[in-house]
Amino acid sequence: MSTLSNIIENEDMEKILSEFTRLEDQCYLENAGSSLYPESLIYQVNQDLLRNVYMNPHSDKYTKDCVDHIRSSILRFYNTDSSKYSVIFTSGTTQSLKLVVESFQFAYDQNEVQNCGSFVYLRDNHTSVLGLREIASDKNADIIHISHDDFLNALNLSHSTSNLSMKGRNNRGGNSLLVYPAQSNFNGYKYPINCTEKIKEGCLDNYVKKNLCKINCDWYVLLDAASYLSTNKLDLSKCQPDFVALSFYKIFGYPTGLGALLVKNSSNEVLSEKRYFGGGTVDIVLSNEDYHMKRELFHERFEDGTIPFLSIIALKHCFDVINGLIPKVINNDLMDTISYHTYFLAKDLYLQLDLLYHRNGQKAVVFYTDSEFDDINKQGAIVTFNILRSDGSYIGYAEVNYCFLL
Repeated sequence: MSTLSNIIENEDMEKILSEFTRLEDQCYLENAGSSLYPESLIYQVNQDLLRNVYMNPHSDKYTKDCVDHIRSSILRFYNTDSSKYSVIFTSGTTQSLKLVVESFQFAYDQNEVQNCGSFVYLRDNHTSVLGLREIASDKNADIIHISHDDFLNALNLSHSTSNLSMKGRNNRGGNSLLVYPAQSNFNGYKYPINCTEKIKEGCLDNYVKKNLCKINCDWYVLLDAASYLSTNKLDLSKCQPDFVALSFYKIFGYPTGLGALLVKNSSNEVLSEKRYFGGGTVDIVLSNEDYHMKRELFHERFEDGTIPFLSIIALKHCFDVINGLIPKVINNDLMDTISYHTYFLAKDLYLQLDLLYHRNGQKAVVFYTDSEFDDINKQGAIVTFNILRSDGSYIGYAEVNYCFLL
């Protein structure tokens, strides 16, 4: 490429590059795994910790207030507020996903084990989602997997007004949970994130019926947003899934071991089956009797033990640094700017690889895509491919990795 970015001016790109001098002559291609933290972020976090005294927020009001302020900053970053969503801090996306299904009430009546809903997931989901079917199965939920094409086709089907009017909360047939990725971890395909209402209105009912499962259920949507949020904007004023799972290192590169579960307040009652409680999640507990009283604030009931408050406080600097570092070139929004910048980087790589041929005319690269890098709304900044030998056989990952290390 003749320029550092198709979107960001060279002067701004030079400023960004100055944050990553530790790379020297290396080219970092693992942003889908983790973003790289800017040097100024670590400096600001370090200065904050050296100048201030932060204590356990269970006993220190100042630290608790700082943490609550950051909860508000997170919601503001996704264009919503505490009247609509709650922030539960977790160790990352995996714990957020697990927490939802462990707490999710599939049966309308908690004392009933037969009349349960379904756990529906895309085959394109991350391993952390596939593992959830073990928990859902123990709760007697029907386990249903759906293909990429079937899911998109179901979203595109029209529904009659009479059919839609029948859908609503408390149909007494149990609760069904759909889990899907906003962006595929494998190849960067972007699934529609504005389809929550269609799902709640029953657009997947026919597919569930084909699997001989109950369809008179209330639908809830759990969005795995970890891959998507690393380079894309999520506007929760426009799309409102019931639950959103995310990891902060995917966005900022630091801190690791910290994520969040965003819960729509109108949907929190379905997370009623959390059994374990730890420090900070109860107001009253008796050791000689089977009695405890959970905290009144919703997020406090789910944050067992002392939350990683120093990592959470680091998020303040994460937001400050990214706002100061990335110019708002696209739609006056920094995440839209990142999205376009990384998309064109990936597209440039895709097009260059596509031009590679062996002398015998055999293509040197095979791609695994669900799009052709012609629509940023459908394709993220991930290029998935294999390198081929001139006889068409595959060059293994270890061999490619060894060449890069030389």
